[in-house]
Amino acid sequence: MPARHTSGLAVAACVGALALVCQLPGASAQARPQQASSGPERLCIADAGRLKCRAPDGGWIVSDPDGDETIDTFVTGGGDEATLAACNERVNSPAKIEACTQVIRGGGGGAKSHAAAYFRRAKAHEAANEIDRAIGDYTEALRFNPELRQALNNRGDLHFQRKDYEAALADFNLAIGIDANYVHARRNRARVYHATGDDPSALDDLARVLADKPRDRKARFVRIEIYIAASNWPQAQEEIDLLLARRSKSGKTIILHDEVRAYAYRSEILGRQGDWQGASAAADEALKIDRNSIEAIRAKAKASFQLKRYPEAIKFANDGLRIVPGDAVLLDLKQRATRPQKR
Repeated sequence: MPARHTSGLAVAACVGALALVCQLPGASAQARPQQASSGPERLCIADAGRLKCRAPDGGWIVSDPDGDETIDTFVTGGGDEATLAACNERVNSPAKIEACTQVIRGGGGGAKSHAAAYFRRAKAHEAANEIDRAIGDYTEALRFNPELRQALNNRGDLHFQRKDYEAALADFNLAIGIDANYVHARRNRARVYHATGDDPSALDDLARVLADKPRDRKARFVRIEIYIAASNWPQAQEEIDLLLARRSKSGKTIILHDEVRAYAYRSEILGRQGDWQGASAAADEALKIDRNSIEAIRAKAKASFQLKRYPEAIKFANDGLRIVPGDAVLLDLKQRATRPQKR
């Protein structure tokens, strides 16, 4: 069964115990490594930053030690059970912001739990595009727990989005200093290096990520962007082939959005080399997966324009503009495709 992130009161109770084994209500009591003293029904194991809880269906709910959800990001005190559960909820919402605010006002339940409350509220603010508030909350989380690498990484990513590369690099360096194997920060640092023209350092970071996690899709996409920017078509295409080959080797598709991106990048690479028929075919493959993908629609509109299929280019530009009304690429393509029609 695939790993799923933990959330809610069950996690708070288990993490709060700070024991290798703790029992929570909710699932079968069969096959327990150890029996608790007062009617336990659900087993949780906390080990090396990973939290595993037995799910009602017999599988495991597992936190991600490489991602956002680890033991240090769950609140364990500072409110009643319902408030803790709402703050620990994985889905970001105004209700989560309110719950985490109540936990913060309640003292947070210790320094690490207090930091977790700020961290979880920051993620909810970020999801609501309240970037200044998110940065402020990540900063507060670090005041209570300076070792919270996820807060450094997430704050760094927000600085990166604002093109504040110096601040972003500082945060990613600190996160990597805490955990040299933290792939999210290392991958993000590569993006900063690429944006600031230091591609050798970017590729070094990505090589380190892929050595540890060869199936890391995001790292491969950053490498594709670097190779495309350098007009290194063979290596860019090799990365795309590796992404798409996962489908045939495993018998299962990769995440659909990533497959669409891979075909859209293939279309761009072929187009830049003058193979617009191939670019159009690659865009068609992307559109077969998701006809509403703006990346796929842009790729198809570009190829149609270059092949002088102007009505088709206009159609796809209009399709994309219904999804993203102000898309600059599609607006420009539509305008240029309309001119030959008027002659």
